[in-house]
Formats: sequence, C-alpha cells, structure tokens
Amino acid sequence: MAVASPTTLRMKLLVDTIGQRVLFAEASKEAVDFLFSLLALPVGTVTMLLGPDAMAGSVGELYRSVESLERSFAQPGADMDALLRPLVSPPAATAAGPLLPDAAGARPTTTTRCPSCGGRPPAPSGGVQVQLGPGRMILTPSAPGGGFVRGNMTYMVRDDLAVAPMSTISSISVFNAMAVRELGAVEERTVQLGYTEALKILKASFLSKTVLTDVFLRG
Repeated sequence: MAVASPTTLRMKLLVDTIGQRVLFAEASKEAVDFLFSLLALPVGTVTMLLGPDAMAGSVGELYRSVESLERSFAQPGADMDALLRPLVSPPAATAAGPLLPDAAGARPTTTTRCPSCGGRPPAPSGGVQVQLGPGRMILTPSAPGGGFVRGNMTYMVRDDLAVAPMSTISSISVFNAMAVRELGAVEERTVQLGYTEALKILKASFLSKTVLTDVFLRG
C-alpha cells in the first residue's frame, strides 16, 4: 500500500563521516513525540505495521495463528480481530498520528459502517485521522498542543534513541563520549522522517543500539 503523508517531519543529523555513524540528531517536538509514542504501541499493532516476518522471536507466529484460526473455534463474544488490530491508547494515538496509524485507524473507516448503529464508526480517540483510498493511506497531523513534550525548543536524539533537551554542554558530551577528534569530518545532513522511515525506526528500535545510523546511513 502506497502511503502519502502530508506531515513528513525533518531532523538534522550530525554525522561522523570518518566513522560513518550518526552522532546525534536535532529534532523537533513532533519528531520526539513520535519516538516516545512507540513505547505505547501494543504488540499487535507493531506486528501489523512491520509484518509477522519482521518480528524477532515468536510473536509473528502468534499473530499468524490468530489470523488463520477459524473463527468457529473462538470463544463466543471474543473479538479475535482486536488482537490483530488493537486500539492504541489516546496519548500514543495523538503523538503517532502524523506518521504511524493506530490499528483501528488502518481500517477503511471511510466506507465501513457500524453494525449496531448503522452509521460510521467513531474516529479513534486522541486525534489520529486516517483516510483510506485505493492503494493509499493519508495520515493527518495530531491535534495542536498534544503529544508528550513541550514545543518551541529543540531536542537531541542520540543514535540509540536517547532523548534530551538540546544544549551546548550535551553536544560536547556526545562528542567526547564518542571520541570525535576530527571536527572537520562532522557533517550536517537534513533527513526526512515519513511513514517509511517511521517503520524502519520502529523495527530497528527492537534490534539495534545504532538506530539512526542503521536507518539513515546504512539504509
């Protein structure tokens, strides 16, 4: 499914061109809100977004088991589909809205009608708005003032996704900790953070301590 997102974010990377590694990124409130929202995504949502084959361990097989299980074996009243597309809690939904949909939002809410009331199902709480069309998914911004961190300031995101307010002291500390000796080899690069990059960050966050380097330098 192709994805068109009008809310592509940007981050400025400081890259050690000799070591081919990201030292840290300068990120906005919106980018940090997205990163923090990953902590609140249910396992089922993560598996749905990445695909069962991309999951480390055996979670993917659990997911496939629920997918393939004949519904006649389900306990009466049990919502098996809720395991495959669990609802995201409102704070996470608000912050994840610009980049990743929640599982409920990924359903075709523009055409599906609620069987009990005959109308369209309510939009997911927290400000996520997803519009589906043939072969596309449009993700709209979360509500202003939502998310997790304050706006009007810049945050530092380290390669392992550690986040802190940006400051001169914190920048120097990273340079010292990573033994950067050639300041002339440090290069600024502005990268886009859209749906594709969001999925890569989500996947790498489970597997790597060098997430930004893996996603933006190693592809």
